[in-house]
Amino acid sequence: MNKAAALLQEKFPDEVVEVVEFRGDTTIEVKPEHIVEIMTALKDGHATGFKYLSMIAGMDYSPASPRFGVVYNLYSHKHHDRITLKARLADDLAPAIDS
Repeated sequence: MNKAAALLQEKFPDEVVEVVEFRGDTTIEVKPEHIVEIMTALKDGHATGFKYLSMIAGMDYSPASPRFGVVYNLYSHKHHDRITLKARLADDLAPAIDS
């Protein structure tokens, strides 16, 4: 299992929704409520060191529910590793996520 996924499942077991590893790429879906703490753990973790946000995008998963989400692509220069982090947002009039 990817070090980032293992770290998040250890530190935030109730926040990790799904981990998908496919062809060497790791995608981790998390609940949005603690995104700042999750990103900080990924940045500051000795085994992770994801200090480079290479991309952030808003997603529209219509007609699925929840409809909107945010996708982050993170890179660790220290470990030459990359991950994708996804958070789906609540269906309401103004979906939002902390930054």
